[in-house]
Amino acid sequence: VGVYDKTTGVVTVVDPGPTFEVQRRLKRGFKEDAEQKAFFEQKLTPAEARAELIEAFGSKKAKAARRKALGPKIAEESSLSVGNIETALRAQALVQPAVPETQDDGGGPNVLAPPCHLDADSVAGAYLVNEIIPQEQWESLPFKPLLADCRAAQSSASYPSFVRAAFPTLRALGKELRRDYARLLTYVTLLLRLLRLGKKLGKTLDAVATQLDCPTVVARGLLSAYAEGVTADTGPFSQPQTCKDKLLLALAALSLHVSNFSVSLHKLAVDGQIPSSKLAEYFRELGCAVSKNKRKRSKGEDPTAEADGYDGDIYEATLTLPIRC
Repeated sequence: VGVYDKTTGVVTVVDPGPTFEVQRRLKRGFKEDAEQKAFFEQKLTPAEARAELIEAFGSKKAKAARRKALGPKIAEESSLSVGNIETALRAQALVQPAVPETQDDGGGPNVLAPPCHLDADSVAGAYLVNEIIPQEQWESLPFKPLLADCRAAQSSASYPSFVRAAFPTLRALGKELRRDYARLLTYVTLLLRLLRLGKKLGKTLDAVATQLDCPTVVARGLLSAYAEGVTADTGPFSQPQTCKDKLLLALAALSLHVSNFSVSLHKLAVDGQIPSSKLAEYFRELGCAVSKNKRKRSKGEDPTAEADGYDGDIYEATLTLPIRC
């Protein structure tokens, strides 16, 4: 072997010692199947070899140039590959053992949504309140201040406009139903407060309970379901997007119960500080039909007064049977 020294310009011939021939196939128990053997022994033309090198090690620019030059040929090969995959999957399905039938696990249209009972005989049974609000939280909900505010001549602004709009229905109910409906409205209020806190969530459980104005047991349940922390008792707490999605889906399901399964989304969207069009998507995930209409204020209408409508698109979500998954 000749070794050239650039500094002196001298070539020195040296003995390389023992030489070894490197084989293209591995030994030590390595077994090739027919496909692997054919791959190693294939003979490519210079053009094919160059194409293989570009696909394996080429830059994006080189790959794009090659594909542009080939054009329809690549599209045809791609479609053939997809066809081969589909054929293989069908063949695999034929030889796999039959999967035993299992009962429906109650999963809703969205994995983050509350459990959905597709076999319910009424819309009220599709998303059950007691499967969204645990019993311990339900019994601890501070609903009496809401009842007092509802009885007042003029309700305070401490409750969301969507909840205040339900006060006439609350007043018309009997004693027992009124208490349950007040609990439901209280939990909806807490969900909206938690949603609006966002990055302002307190660093401790007690701080969040103070922010939400609810007992610690309720705050702990809300944080464990719709926020993240070290534990349900230990902060700091945060609300990643998955937690917000889960909260909004639960809020949508409960608001259906509040509004007899037909919800005008404007007030709820304003309370949650979310566009009505985006909120509508969460109702669609629950299987609701969502309609959109245009609305303009009349000439004599007070522009500062609360109304279900405003200048713009009005969305209304309705849950009907059968549930549309």
